[in-house]
Amino acid sequence: MFDGPGRGWGVWHALQAAFMAIGGFLLLIVFLGLVVLLVRFLLVATKAAELYLAQNASKPTPPDAVAESTAPVEPVGPVGAPEGPASLTKPAQRPRTPKQPPIS
Repeated sequence: MFDGPGRGWGVWHALQAAFMAIGGFLLLIVFLGLVVLLVRFLLVATKAAELYLAQNASKPTPPDAVAESTAPVEPVGPVGAPEGPASLTKPAQRPRTPKQPPIS
């Protein structure tokens, strides 16, 4: 291939090598900066998750308390079976309160 007049290293080759070295160094700095930020984020997020779980984790209950606190389950009939009393199928109606006029 024709590489310009003359052979070997010229001014243009030296400038190209310098710019390539500077560009490679800048890319390395950007890459390392992103890795540092990612690791820092993961460490902070892990610590925050630990604090959250320590503050909001539910306390274990003894098995006896769990068995007593559950309500008995009513058996479910087959599809199309007649429904039970209305008190079991419809929720109780709440008393309505009159609407207040807007405050002006």
